[in-house]
Amino acid sequence: RKDQKRLDGEFDQAMQLLKAQLAAQPQAEAAIRERLSAQTLALNPADRNALDTVRTLQEQWQQRAKALPLERKVEQALWQQFRAACDALFANRKEQAATADAGRKQHLQEKQNLCAALEAAVKEPSAVIVKLLRDTKEAWGKVGPVPRAAENQIDARYHAATSALQQQLEASKRAAADAELDALLGKIRLCQTVESVLSETQQD
Repeated sequence: RKDQKRLDGEFDQAMQLLKAQLAAQPQAEAAIRERLSAQTLALNPADRNALDTVRTLQEQWQQRAKALPLERKVEQALWQQFRAACDALFANRKEQAATADAGRKQHLQEKQNLCAALEAAVKEPSAVIVKLLRDTKEAWGKVGPVPRAAENQIDARYHAATSALQQQLEASKRAAADAELDALLGKIRLCQTVESVLSETQQD
């Protein structure tokens, strides 16, 4: 009887400890689920790995829900919290994508305006063209990215416009050099004529 009483006491203590652990387990699990929601809310929507991370968190949630179901009311509340965090992430990514798309379209318009200014400068003086090319190159470098579908086309247009103006500058330089050479030749011929007249005069 003495051993029975002692063993019953030890058994009761073990059961109390086990019951306490079992009672604390749902609370610990609920805290883990809340941390999953907090981790989802802390994700940066602009991060390229955000979607992969949230999928991993969703898998963890499903695994934990299968391993240790909670009371229906608690389970639903925690799930709504986690789902709201995921929805917020997706909404923020969608909003950022829309903003970035609008920005790329605006950048495309800016580059189109720069190309149009280059293309309209064909008849401008060389000094104006030189300044325009320099200013446009600087402005072009400051414009942000454009839609990928239009990137090659707008770059090709820019290079074609700058190349045409560069060729025009080269042609103007050649024309100026030719004119200077013609003027020099004219002066040489004039000098030769004067020298010939003077020579004839001296002979007379």
